[in-house]
Amino acid sequence: MLNFKITDSLLKLKENDDINVIREISGIKTVRNRKAAFQIVFISDENCVIRTDRSLYYRQNCANPSYRLEIDCGYIPHIYPEGFMKDDDGIAKADILLENSFCELDAGKIKAVWVDLDIPAKAADGVITVKLYRSVMFSDEVLFESRPLNVSVVGYTLPDAANFKFYLDLWQHCSNIARSHEVGLYGKRHFEILEKYAETLVYLGQKAVTVVVSEIPWSGQSCFESGIKENLYEYSMIRVTKKKNGRFSYDFSTMRKYIDICNKYGIDKEISVYGLVNIWKGKVEFGFEKPAADYPDNIRVRYYDESTDSFRFMREGTEIDGYIRAIHRYFIRTKLIEKVRVAADEPADTEAYRQSLNRLIKNAPLFKYKAAVYHIDFINNFVDVISDFVPFMSTLCGRYDDIKKHIGGDGKRMLWYVCCGPVYPNTFIRSELDETLFIALFTSFLKLDGFLRWNYTVFPDKPREHIKCGNLPAGDVNFVYPSNDGRPLLTVRYKAMRYAAELFEMLSAASVKAADGEMDQLYSMVIKEKDITKYFSPEGGILPAKDEMMSCAYSDYNSLYDKIYEILTR
Repeated sequence: MLNFKITDSLLKLKENDDINVIREISGIKTVRNRKAAFQIVFISDENCVIRTDRSLYYRQNCANPSYRLEIDCGYIPHIYPEGFMKDDDGIAKADILLENSFCELDAGKIKAVWVDLDIPAKAADGVITVKLYRSVMFSDEVLFESRPLNVSVVGYTLPDAANFKFYLDLWQHCSNIARSHEVGLYGKRHFEILEKYAETLVYLGQKAVTVVVSEIPWSGQSCFESGIKENLYEYSMIRVTKKKNGRFSYDFSTMRKYIDICNKYGIDKEISVYGLVNIWKGKVEFGFEKPAADYPDNIRVRYYDESTDSFRFMREGTEIDGYIRAIHRYFIRTKLIEKVRVAADEPADTEAYRQSLNRLIKNAPLFKYKAAVYHIDFINNFVDVISDFVPFMSTLCGRYDDIKKHIGGDGKRMLWYVCCGPVYPNTFIRSELDETLFIALFTSFLKLDGFLRWNYTVFPDKPREHIKCGNLPAGDVNFVYPSNDGRPLLTVRYKAMRYAAELFEMLSAASVKAADGEMDQLYSMVIKEKDITKYFSPEGGILPAKDEMMSCAYSDYNSLYDKIYEILTR
């Protein structure tokens, strides 16, 4: 017989979970202009199928029972069967939100569906009825079970995501998307697919467009190493031609088309330009030689030579200087220059970075700069040059007294990031979803502008089968998955990131109405250790246990939201 529970949207289901200990809810509370959500967890003592719409679907053995799930309510529901992905510990965990209209349930195996409810700006309280109808083969359906779920709508309306204050920067890897969907790079079909990805990004409140302007600036994340099977190279969006008269011409149309697609959906606060500074070198033994020996960085600019009908790379520093000046002129001419941030990813050599930066400043004086940094020296040495700093969490915590002096500077931003570390808080497959909420609370608590992560679409080969790249933790590389029809499949981690952006927005709104000391009370509900210098040892390892650092109790997050709602509706 089928057994099921209605639970909240913070549960990260594992294949070995016991349904008897999963928390059950009788209602959900939500603000307006968002998607409220809950999950339904199932287990059965016989093979069966859960259908999520009114279409017919049989398992291969069609004599198995079939249950039709219906959400009867005054809101618009969207139901997604949850797909499991194997984690580093070998235990599969719910991650993908599938677009199928069915969920095959094997006897004794736990599974779930995710249910979104559209809560419009004028929504009121209501009651949902979760109904399950049962049939076998050609029998008539009968109502198997019906359960109510109360929906309480708070009198606060979230702004649209494009207007969220949380400055979110999830890098886009467009070349990877083309490979994963098996389409030509920057062809018509590729841009159609990129538009679908942009649409999902703006729902999170994404602010920055990622553009790549030289060849493989991350050197494929060292995917050339033995034992790594993934192809992670990213290619330039700018086409360069050397005319027969020896002059270079530059075609920016591909880059502009992608910028326009993102702008169309409201991703328009920043253009992050990668490939002009701090190029990851790669290893010489794998062929990663410096194309232009007299240029301070490893910039790789490929061009078509009309005189020889062949492709070549720029070998002279003066050629690269001209290329940079052309990009600079383009952004000035198109009135986009104020949004441009020439970005560096974890520069390690202060002097090498300074030389590259000086060369860029000479060629392109109006460029502004952004750097994701692992070392405090880069903030101290370049604070007058770099507009936007993004320290790694251990750097942020260990040197916060230095960093906080630079928060809130005129026209500057201070974000922070996690990547393959720390263990928590993070957004891996193994990460509990409340860790993503902690990211928002931590950002607000430290008065930072937002959060950066490198991994919206760094898909390995066959990402639906495994979501690991080399030694990186499972899920470190993505928030969505490529579908077979050109759309991104969302994940429970994607949903949690949206909730983080919403939470930051509500904390910002609450801070305007809160009495003295109330915001500190809010933060204390979840942030258990406020002396953030204790989060990391000098070597970068986390010192406190997770429950000493942040709350792991669902009830604390419920209390947090209740208090925020109370402040917002005064």
